[in-house]
Amino acid sequence: MGETSSAYDSGAKNISNRYVAGFLWMDKLGISAQYGYDIVIRQALYGGAYSLIDENMQPLPDFWLSYLFKKLVGRRSLEVSVTQNPGNIRVYASCSRIEEGVKPGAVTIYAMNLDPTSSARLQVTFNSTGTIYLLEPTDGTLTSPYVNINSQTMKLTNDSEIPPIPLKSQDYFELKPLTFGFFVLNEAKAVACI
Repeated sequence: MGETSSAYDSGAKNISNRYVAGFLWMDKLGISAQYGYDIVIRQALYGGAYSLIDENMQPLPDFWLSYLFKKLVGRRSLEVSVTQNPGNIRVYASCSRIEEGVKPGAVTIYAMNLDPTSSARLQVTFNSTGTIYLLEPTDGTLTSPYVNINSQTMKLTNDSEIPPIPLKSQDYFELKPLTFGFFVLNEAKAVACI
């Protein structure tokens, strides 16, 4: 899929390049994966109100979402079912992208909680502890131009490098209200992913 984003005609100012746009972007990436698209090309890296980096060359929320998606999600999409609150929870899963430290059979779940007041705890059928990457708006508002990953504000280093992303491991995946994130199950041993 080519030249896509959260809006057309350069986007909606202070919306399309903010945290809130991540819900649509994650949904688009998840649906594209389900339909077998290997590549989704984002419009635009710089410029317009839907860019991935701002005028100071700092990454915006959709940059970090795209970075994690590329780093964690493999090419094979897996079937997922949501039994409670299916209108407020969107969940996708894929075999994990195999790179250093990731085992064959690993699964990456990526999800969003659209409920404005209640957290959502996702239970998985794999007996595996996972690594969480929870994305939240830095200032607590949906129109935040910056994002926290596991409570750390994400900005490039002074050398314009991507900083280390703080890791958090646990045996469940909880999404606070109006948040989205990734849950990597390195020990899932999913047969479809081996």
